[in-house]
Formats: sequence, C-alpha cells, structure tokens
Amino acid sequence: MRLNKIIFNSFKSRVKINLPKPGLDGGGGGGVVTRLSDPFSPNNTGNAGNPGNPGTPGTPLITPTLTPTLTPSPPTPPDPSGFHPSHLSSDLLKNVINTINAHPDTLLLTRVGGFYEAYYHHALLLSKLLGFSVGEKSYNKSKFPMAGFPYYQLSKHLRSLVVDHCLFVAINDQFYNHKSGSFDRKVTRVISPGTLLDESSLNPTTHNFIVSVVSHPEQDQFAAAWCDISTGDSSTASSSLSDLKSYIARLSPSEIVFDGGTTTAEAHKLRQSLGAHDSIISYSQPNANPSASTHTLYTPHEHTAISLLQTRLQASLIDDTPSLQPKREEKATLMLDAPTIRGLELKTTIRSNRTSGSLMRAVRRTITQPGHRLLEQWLCEPSADLSVIRSRHAAVAIFLSRTQLRRDVRALLRDTQDGPRLLQRVLLNNNFTPSLLLAVKGVIEKTEEVVRRIRAEWVHERGQQSGCASENNYENDDWHALLTLTESLHPLITFAERIDSVIIEDGLRAKEASESESEQREEIEGFPEEREREREAIEKDGRERNGDNYHDDLKRSIAPTYSATIARLNKKLDRLYGERAKLAREVRGEVRASDPTHVALRSNQKLGHYITARKSSLKVLPGAYQLIASGKSTATYAHPRWTALKSSIVEVSEQLEGAEREALTGLKGELAKESERFRANTHLLAQLDVLCSLAELADERAWVRPAMTVDRALHISQGRHPAVEVALQDSLNSFTPNDVLMQDDSFICAIFGPNMGGKSTYLRQNAIIVVLAQAGSFVPATAATIGVVDRLFSRIGASDDLSAGQSTFMVEMTEAGEILQMATPRSLVIMDEIGRGTTSLDGLALAYAIVVHLALTNKCRTFFATHFHELDDMLADTLPIQYLSTDLVDGGDAFRFTYTLRKGVCKESHGIIVARLAGLPIECIDRAQIAHDTVAGAHSHAHAHTHDHSLTHTHSLNTLNRLKHA
Repeated sequence: MRLNKIIFNSFKSRVKINLPKPGLDGGGGGGVVTRLSDPFSPNNTGNAGNPGNPGTPGTPLITPTLTPTLTPSPPTPPDPSGFHPSHLSSDLLKNVINTINAHPDTLLLTRVGGFYEAYYHHALLLSKLLGFSVGEKSYNKSKFPMAGFPYYQLSKHLRSLVVDHCLFVAINDQFYNHKSGSFDRKVTRVISPGTLLDESSLNPTTHNFIVSVVSHPEQDQFAAAWCDISTGDSSTASSSLSDLKSYIARLSPSEIVFDGGTTTAEAHKLRQSLGAHDSIISYSQPNANPSASTHTLYTPHEHTAISLLQTRLQASLIDDTPSLQPKREEKATLMLDAPTIRGLELKTTIRSNRTSGSLMRAVRRTITQPGHRLLEQWLCEPSADLSVIRSRHAAVAIFLSRTQLRRDVRALLRDTQDGPRLLQRVLLNNNFTPSLLLAVKGVIEKTEEVVRRIRAEWVHERGQQSGCASENNYENDDWHALLTLTESLHPLITFAERIDSVIIEDGLRAKEASESESEQREEIEGFPEEREREREAIEKDGRERNGDNYHDDLKRSIAPTYSATIARLNKKLDRLYGERAKLAREVRGEVRASDPTHVALRSNQKLGHYITARKSSLKVLPGAYQLIASGKSTATYAHPRWTALKSSIVEVSEQLEGAEREALTGLKGELAKESERFRANTHLLAQLDVLCSLAELADERAWVRPAMTVDRALHISQGRHPAVEVALQDSLNSFTPNDVLMQDDSFICAIFGPNMGGKSTYLRQNAIIVVLAQAGSFVPATAATIGVVDRLFSRIGASDDLSAGQSTFMVEMTEAGEILQMATPRSLVIMDEIGRGTTSLDGLALAYAIVVHLALTNKCRTFFATHFHELDDMLADTLPIQYLSTDLVDGGDAFRFTYTLRKGVCKESHGIIVARLAGLPIECIDRAQIAHDTVAGAHSHAHAHTHDHSLTHTHSLNTLNRLKHA
C-alpha cells in the first residue's frame, strides 16, 4: 500500500532539499526530497507512480528510483554490540536499498547493533531535521551519507520526526539468526501521526484518532470509522456531510484516510468540506471481502470505512494490527458542529489556538489521563439523554456533599496509571516489558479500591439512617445513580493475583535499573566509532563496579514456579553461578591478590570473557592466563576455564530468557481474553474521575445543580462565563452576571448595545452553560432550569476561508444556511452580528429574514446580537421576541461599560467612542463624529417623511457621498 500524504489545510512550511539518491557508487543522480506536497495544488500533475489515483500527491515524501545490483563480496557480519565496521556489509546495504524502494514515502531507520541509522538522502534529511552531524559510510571504495542515534533514543526522536515534522517513519528492526550467526532485518512498523503508540510521543490529555472517510456521491451520504490505537477506542457512523464535519471537529484526528480510488473531484469536495484541520491525509484501499458477521452489524458504507481503516493500520502496524469491531454511534448526543466547537472555544481559543483560556482549561480538575480525555469527550459530545444527564448530576451531587469521600477517591486516583494505553502497549507489542503487566495489575487493584471506598460510604450512611422514620428520597435517588455506575465493575482481581504470582517485582526492578545504568553509560560514551578507547575506559575505577556480579548477576523477573522448564533452567543457572563464585575465589588465590576486590571475572562484546585485575595486586601469574590487553594500572587476561563456564552461563541464560518470554506471551494471551472487561473498568475509573472533578469544581466555584426538563425552558439566574470569570479573577476584577428567561412567547432574544459591551460573552456563556449541564456538570449560576437541547449552533467570529475561496460574508451565509436547514424546535442557536460584511441595507434585510425564519419556521431558542436597531421597528409584535441591551455610561472623565443587560433596545452602538478608547488618532475621531452627525440628521429628516426604510438608508448613503466630496 502506498501512503501518500499532505498537511491538511495547514500553512506549515515545506522542506525541500536537493540530495543525492542512493546508489552503489555512493553518489550520482540528483534527487529531491519534499516533505509536503498538495494533491489539490493547481501545479500538481499527478503521481506517475500511481496513475490510478489522481488525488494523491505528485511529489511523495521520499522517492528512491534505483534498482540495485550488488557486486558480490564476502559479507561482514554486523557486531551485536554496535561496534559495526566502517564498511557496510553487502547484505545490510541490499536490505537498506530494497526497503527504501519498498517504502518510498517514508523515512527509513535501520537498527544496526545498538543504533538506528539512516543512509543516503534519508541521512541528510534526518540530520537537517534533528540537527545531527552527517557521517560517511563506504562500500566498494564509494562513500555515502550516514546519520544515526542510540536505539534507546528512538522514542524521543520519533516524536520530533512524526509529531513535529509530520513524517512517516519506517522502523527496520534486526533479528539475530542463530543458524547463520548474523542479523536479519525487516520493517516492523511504519509510524505516522495517526498510528503512534509510544506514550512519550502522545499527548496524555487528548485522544490521537485516525479516521477513514468514504462517500456515496449519488446520495450525498458519508461513512466514517475512527480509532485511537493507543487506547483501543473505535467507532463508526453514517452521516450527512454536515454531521461528518461535526465528527471531524470533535475528534480532531491526527490523520484522515481516503479511499485510494477517490477521484480528484471527490477528494477535493471532501477536503474543502471538512474544514481547516491540521490533519495528515493518507490513502489506502479497503479489503474486498468483508466477513459475514460484519454485514449484520454495519451498513455497507460503514463496513467499507472500517475495512479502509483496517487496511491502513495493517500497513503501519504490520504484525500487531488490532482487529477492529467499532461501536456504532447511536447514542443521543447534543450535536455540536465545527464552528460551534471553535466559536465557544471548548478546546482552544479562537485568537491563539491554544488551550489557555478555553473552557476545557477552565473546568479541568481531573487527575488521571483517561479522565482528562473523557472530560474533553463529554464537553465536545454532551448527552441529549435526560436520564444520562440526571444520573451524572446525581453522582456529582454525592461527591459534592461528601468532602471526605471526594478527597479519598481523588487520592486513590492520583497514583493510577493510564489503563487503556497500558493495555494497548501490551497487546500491540510483542516485545513488551513485564513492568507493563505490573502496571496493569496496579490499575486493576486501584479500581477495586475506589469502588470499595464508595460502597463503604453508602453502607455507613445506610447504617446511620436505618433508625430514622423517614429517609431522604432525593438522596437515595442520587446514591442509586452512583451505585449503579459502580456495579458495572468487572471482577479482575484474580487476574491481578495471577500477574503477581508470575512476575517477581523486586528482581524486575533490579534488572531494569541495571539496564538503565548501562544505557546511560552508552549515552555518555557516544557512537561506536568514537569508542576506540574502551580498553582504557576499563581501567577507570568509576566506569565499572568492582566485584563479580556487576555484569552477570542473575536477576529473575519470572517466578520459577510458572513452569517446569523455568524451574529447571533456574536451578541449572544457580549451579553455574555457584561454579562461577568458586572459580572467582580460586583465581584470586592463584594470583595471590593483595586486594581480592581488584580481581574480577567479566565479559563484554569486544573482549569476550576475561579476567581483569589491578597490576599492583598481582603477586603470581600462572601460565593459563593469557594477556589480551594492558593499561596503565589494569591488565586483562583470557582464562580457558572462565571462557567455558561463561559460555555455559550465556547458553542457559538465553534458554531461560526464551522460556520467560513464553511466560509473558502466555500472560499477554490471558490479558487479551480479559481486555474488554479491563477496558470497561478503566472507563468506569475515568467516569469516577470526571464526576469527582466536577464536584470539586462546583465546590470551588460555587456552581449549582441545574434542573433538566424535556420542554424548551431556558431560565438562568446570575449566569457567568466560566473561562472569562477565571481570567478576570486572575487580574483582580469581577464578572458581571446576567439572567436568561426564555418562555414559549419569547424564545427569540435580540441583544443590542455597544461594541465591547459584553454581547458576545453573554451569547457564549448561555451556550456554554447548556453544554456544561448536558455534559453532566453543575453550572456557573445561582439557579438554572434547562430544557434538553438536541443541536447547538454558534455563529460568532466568522472569518474567511482562503483555501475554499470564500469571503467572511460567504462563510457566514453558508453557516447561517445550514442552521436554517437543520435547527429543530429543541435546538439552541446563538448568532453574533449576522449580516455584517455587506452593505448595511443588505445586512439589515438578511438579519430580518433570518430572525423571522428562526421564529416562525425553526421555532428554536435563539440568542441574536446585532447593531441593526431598526429591527425593533421591522419585526412584528406577534413574533416571540424579547429585546435586551447593554449600555455605555458617560462617567464624565471616562466612559464605562455596564455589562448588565436591561430590557429594551439600545439605539446607539457607540462605535466612535469605542474607537477612541481603542486609540484611533483624535483627528480621525473628529472627522468620524462630523460624518456621523451629518448622516444621522439626514436620516432623521428622511424618516420623518416616510416609513420606507430603504429610502432612509439610501438617503443616508447619498449624504455620506456628498460629505466625502465636500
């Protein structure tokens, strides 16, 4: 499968470098590496290598064009220690070139000993992006570029390459071949932004979704399937184009997959319709043969989307591809489209596109990483199911009124690891470490502890109430909701005990500490080519510990009782280590060392198995000792008995390591059988974290429990904007609250007033209060009654869409059209200054028509901010409209915004005053005031003689024109 890609509607810079392409002569053939290319660019002529897909980029990421023919030469086996020779072996070179050609759109990193290396033009790209120096390798007297880094730095550099630079990276790993005594290599993963698994490369507080999209052009229907492989969450849905945009906005995917057979026109339509999201685009082909079972679960288009996603994951994860069985999106949710999520600043702010100042940042009190992600999901996908909303409110009320319970639960959650990502790291990685299984055990135990603590609180309270004549039914209902949630816990403590019985935690920790220390020494010592003085390094007392057990100490991580094979190998290894200790004592006696700690039995890859000793400690040197290295104060000797014994230890250790790996594989299989129950438990833990955090927030900010109804009520007393309130408090200012009272005879609210008077904040805060309430939170008000909303539309701060060739006005009208087509009587609409961006006459006419349509046809709750105060005269008294205004007060020395809404219409927008406050030059302000007074006088004169508003506006414009030429 070919993975072509672009940055989706992003303005990130392209990296374009002239580089030599790979060839056996080490140079030749100028080539171009282009990091990004746009298949929809008018200069794109299509991809010659993929003519069946005119929608793919014309210049792929990396395109080697050679077919190598190697000159036969004796292969040089790679050194497993990382001290590989300066000339690459023909086998390694052949593998590298063939792999580059097999994965032309990726950056190839090849494992060679203890390093990951890149060659040819890949090395130059790697060095440019990561700031590495470029070395040289040679073959057949020709040289070519090479760059690399130690294997344990892979995670750090993958984050830079994949996340920061949006590259696809192929990992070409090595596997020791016992028969040939050399290493085989194959690509084990192709890592892209949507297929990252390593926690260090992922944002712990957000999902990392990859989404596949298929279309049915004749029916204008779409299907999407999405998955976060780092957590295992996956879903699918069929939708209209507008709902598809909502899904994409909510998910914020790192990567979007199109069908490789998508035509240019279809791909263009999809790209334009999905909006400005910073997502990589890739192409794949769905599997042609669906399984019989999936036919009954999904629509044909949904199955195609799932198959497309499955094929894409197979190309990246190779042998560890998960089998997708996504759930269908059928739950009742409050639909938020892309402009609404952006306009309400739920995840990021409009101005800076950062989380600081967003609603998520203002309300987040969660402790666990799954809790962070679930809170964001609830905010961007609030429930529209009244029973779900009330159950969440009930649980929050329990935690709010019981401070000690809340503190205890949060204390237990504080040390809990990311269960979903732990599970995926085990299931999708054949080389997982035992420590991951211990972490899984910890999550299971923490979940049990949290649920036990909650149930214990309920038992205690029930015992206290047993003697009462009557009980508080409201409290009982709240407890019922929380206890019902805890009853979803799956008992997995037996599996946790199973992990505990197999893995020896102390031995594992000691082994990991030793490996970590070894990695740190390698990092200090640098590349293999730079470690020519290893012999001298052995002489330094601080470089290695004295004693017999530094390199060879037996660190058991799997209990011998797991299997008879492990028990037998452990006994054999114990015996060999006993012989080793005996030999060490004999050696010290033979050389008559003055200080026994100065004589040690050691091994390394370069010198083999040897004995090292301080020269000053040696009194006698028997003939069996053969000098192989000598320094200023230390001598190194080969010893036949030690060589034979150590070889036996290595052989048995490898057998034991294989048996232990089989044990871990067995535990992995057991975990796979429990994976759905474990995943459900981690979701329970995340819900408890979110509910506890919402109670903490309500306690901290004095928020109240909203009353939720099925009608269209919207009554809010002293409502506040949570993010703005926090910002004002940080600057030692206070927020001015306002009320909402929408009735059946006044469900349209028109707001007038000056710029900067708080109209937009009022619109946003009311929509945000609805979002919070339906997400399950208490709300920033003194009281609230809210009828459940099915769709929320926010049109605030529209901007032009240059990539689609749309002006600000066109974008606003397009979005307004979608609202008028989709809003229902249960919807909520907030619109800010609709009709701007064109002439005042056209804008007024459109604003009037849109308000009337919302009132008479959609019949939905609407907040409508405008400067067209003429609407007061134009709209009929019979329409269900109420009028509110903010004011600007002249305080003598300065003007002051009241921010408090009053009933009525404000006839002045005070634009000139606001402009003066903004710092416009005084001569500009004076000229504007003269023009304003002139036009206002002319307008009043015309209005006195006619009720035709088109004439008054035309007269005003003519007056302005005369003034301009005066």
